[in-house]
Amino acid sequence: MALLALLLLTLLATVLSSSSAKITSEIGVCYGQGGNNLPTPSKSTQLLQKLNATQVKLYNADQKVLNALKGSNIHVTVMVPNELIINMSSNQTLADQWVQSNVVPFYPQTMIRYILVGNEVLSNSFKPQWFYLVPAMKKINQSVKTFGLHNIKVGTPLSFDVVESSVL
Repeated sequence: MALLALLLLTLLATVLSSSSAKITSEIGVCYGQGGNNLPTPSKSTQLLQKLNATQVKLYNADQKVLNALKGSNIHVTVMVPNELIINMSSNQTLADQWVQSNVVPFYPQTMIRYILVGNEVLSNSFKPQWFYLVPAMKKINQSVKTFGLHNIKVGTPLSFDVVESSVL
């Protein structure tokens, strides 16, 4: 087992050293709103700019935050909540409404670059959204195309346990 892990690390190091991937010192921030006594969205944006953050991931698509990020030159990632995945997977209208409400009013002044569908839906622990994730992603992607939102990519975040269980 240790030999397999060492072999995989060596392979990864070889691939990374021979790739043309650019290593940068850019700062990205995950912006959650689960706490109390949080700064206002405009103060948060000022703080991000003071930190020279170039990217921010929002765990939702809070309109006050998206408004505060307008003109900030910070690349933004927004997330479709897990609770919408099942219904969205079979409902293009729902996907269109979500994109029209949460992306269209802000783009391109707010530099939204990614829409992530769900948060760590695929993991070792079964979640009912598993089978609906890809269809929901396709619906959001179709909405992005319908509204002509060039430069926005659709994806989903994965927890490391997905890789860990399949590789290590």
